Amino acid sequence: MRPTKVSVADIFERERRYAIPLFQRQYVWEKPKQWTPLWEDIERLAEEEVSRMQGNRYGHGRPRNHFIGAVVTAPVLTSGRQLNAVNVIDGQQRLTTLQIVLTALQDVAKGLEIQGVDTLFTRLTRNTYRTEQPFEQFKVWPTTGDQAVFEQVLTAGSRQEVEQRFPLTRGYRKIKYDPRPRLVDAYLYFYSQFENWLLTLDETDQNAERIDEQQLSDRLDALLKSITTRLEIVLVELDEDDDPQVIFESLNGRGQALLPSDLIRNFVFLEANREHLSTEQLYEQYWREFDNSANADFWRRDTRQGRLSRPRLDLFFFHFLTLHRQELLSIGQLYTEFKEWWQTVRAGENVERELQQLRASSDAYRLLFEGPKTSRIEMLVQRLQVLDSSVFYPVLLGLLTRWKTKTDARALDAICGDLESYLVRRTVCGLTPKNYNRVALELLQTLEQAVSIDRAAVSNFLRGLTGESGRWPEDGEFKLACQTQPLYKTLKPARTQMILAALDLQLHTNRQEQLHLPITLSVEHIYPQTPTVGRWDHIEEEDGARVLNQLGNLTLLTRPLNSSISNGAFSRKRPAITRQSLLQLNAYFQDLDDTDEWGVAEIQKRGKELTKLAIKVWPRPAD
Repeated sequence: MRPTKVSVADIFERERRYAIPLFQRQYVWEKPKQWTPLWEDIERLAEEEVSRMQGNRYGHGRPRNHFIGAVVTAPVLTSGRQLNAVNVIDGQQRLTTLQIVLTALQDVAKGLEIQGVDTLFTRLTRNTYRTEQPFEQFKVWPTTGDQAVFEQVLTAGSRQEVEQRFPLTRGYRKIKYDPRPRLVDAYLYFYSQFENWLLTLDETDQNAERIDEQQLSDRLDALLKSITTRLEIVLVELDEDDDPQVIFESLNGRGQALLPSDLIRNFVFLEANREHLSTEQLYEQYWREFDNSANADFWRRDTRQGRLSRPRLDLFFFHFLTLHRQELLSIGQLYTEFKEWWQTVRAGENVERELQQLRASSDAYRLLFEGPKTSRIEMLVQRLQVLDSSVFYPVLLGLLTRWKTKTDARALDAICGDLESYLVRRTVCGLTPKNYNRVALELLQTLEQAVSIDRAAVSNFLRGLTGESGRWPEDGEFKLACQTQPLYKTLKPARTQMILAALDLQLHTNRQEQLHLPITLSVEHIYPQTPTVGRWDHIEEEDGARVLNQLGNLTLLTRPLNSSISNGAFSRKRPAITRQSLLQLNAYFQDLDDTDEWGVAEIQKRGKELTKLAIKVWPRPAD
């Protein structure tokens, strides 16, 4: 390993291609965090250079240069007429941005007709050696997803051409324009900054109306010197026997923080490179799905797990690793845990075989969230999200992949029902979820050892759990909680809505349409939370407070209907509900008439009916 302090000119003046491995992440730098600080550094250095040209020295001695981070490269084996090349292990965002910066400044100089600088810019942005492939002309060649845009920007020649190649567009009825590629935005940002700074008049020259040709040339020279000689980088050139992954993990510079999934990707494909496999082919076949912008909304979307939100791709790796290691893991140490598993448990395995397994598991994982809404496992996942019980995802992932041959579709549906019953009963009964990670882990280990997996394998395990932190409530305890607990208060609105929606679904028969309710339905208190004086005098205040949030007093309505009748008398509410609501849950009120009251007895009676239904929805199999 040979670390050297170099200037931007030292890096780019040599005939060399800096190749970004295709498994590296795409360009992610942005204006507030990276472009603006970089421009402010360049501007400050350029102002110093202009002042020196005018005889106003800054400080004493030689001007101080500015360090902007590290670049780590590893040798690439080339043959024939191929240009000398290196793989960029770390610092790809920095090198790519500097090429955009130089191209933007070159185009500004061309637009302002500043002469005598084309040769210098060409030397810094192009390889002139007779190359074997067209892309070898570029000093930096980005990862696959950025290559087309990068080439278009570097060859456009002007801001107008870049904007023509990447016009602003917006979808139907959208107010805001769709974002351009980040490389394009980077070019336009630096182009504007350079043009504005070059055309800025010297504040000390009160007689000048416009900048003259000499001033323009001097200011361009100041910018060029600031970028090419006063911005410094530590270039770390690895030898063939150095481990690039160790270096990659320890250096981030000013760059955007790497996600655990980014580190995992680099580690896996460096392993593939060591096995002399085609990383391009492996990436296209097994990994591009994760980096494809069309899938970004799924894999890169922040998803809540516990108190924190993390990209779903990181959560997938955490659940995948939990399934395969079957240990309590720390998501904060996800990359370290993955690397340790890879180097110990699966040591000696073929990288491609492991990538096949990863991809199959990721497809199954995505199906959990985007599968048919009517499937039993999809329904369970929706309810797990509401219950915030993601620790059971590795179990579901194992049933769909690792243990797929041990079970069948019918058993899978029954297992989903029992898992849901276990969690819902404990939630309704107010039992703690603190031990769920250990319950899920023990269930993983139990299913791993099972010869075959049927409903009994899971239900026997759940029935065997004891103590407040593990037991599966029996019917008597569950009934009592359903009928007497203030569920709206203890469960909160989202979980109460889930419970009521599940009860409504159970009420449907084969003579009715199966409607899966939108989550936008709101929970309505039949006896209202703020009863209007004179309309609810038949319920004593103390009794009303006791039954207000009980199951028998709750239903689901659309928000507009809920708002229109919320505090009204029962004689007004009941007709509106029966006339407007299509839910089977509200068909109960059709058997009442305008002379009926809604009091404590009626709430308790309906509570008993809904409790019988809840026992059917979430049964606990007998021993």
